[in-house]
Amino acid sequence: MEAHQRLAAEAAAARESGGLDVMAFGDSIMEAFRGQSLGMPAGEAYAGNRAAWDKAMEGRKAGVFALAGDQAVHLLWRLAEGEGPEGLNPKVITLMICTNDLAHLTHVYPGSDARVGHIISLAVQQVVAELRLQAPQATLVVFALLPLQPMMLGSAQRQFDGVLAAANREIWAFVEGQASRDLRFKDCGPRFLTTDGSVNFELMPDGVHPAGPGGEALLQCMLEEVDPLLG
Repeated sequence: MEAHQRLAAEAAAARESGGLDVMAFGDSIMEAFRGQSLGMPAGEAYAGNRAAWDKAMEGRKAGVFALAGDQAVHLLWRLAEGEGPEGLNPKVITLMICTNDLAHLTHVYPGSDARVGHIISLAVQQVVAELRLQAPQATLVVFALLPLQPMMLGSAQRQFDGVLAAANREIWAFVEGQASRDLRFKDCGPRFLTTDGSVNFELMPDGVHPAGPGGEALLQCMLEEVDPLLG
């Protein structure tokens, strides 16, 4: 709750000072660009992510509103409780959410990739609807879920590959189906994979979170969409 309150206070301060150009929403993967996890300093783990974000956003009014562990429902609550873009008039909003939903639902519905992928897509659609309601002037870039191959027992666990692909296909289909210039889809995932489809652990040391050069790689992918929209 304290972490949310701090983020809501940041949003309130930004409203008082003229708003933001860029708002990034998500979970731990986005929170790393704050150099934090669960609202607390993450030390050297994400220092490179924070430095890359600060450099890229220098001279821009930008904010990261993300918390580790969040599922879509948690983000929806945060949007309704002071962290949303309403009154901030952002030009660009980025969204990457549902990695935690995917991990949870895969255990609830084992072997049901299509079912879980559909549920994930519906959750993303709810967040998109709320963001567009609060900031209809913004261009919203929805990012695909990144590869999820957690390192356990000395090797990458690839039980999520199928459901991840199913979820990203459904999210892409939703965005394409909207046929809106103000709603876009971007998949940065392939940049984090080796030729055999496994995670590049130099970019994602734990198989889940981009860090160090991985943080820079993710941000570069994001900027390919964001920069042209800011002019």
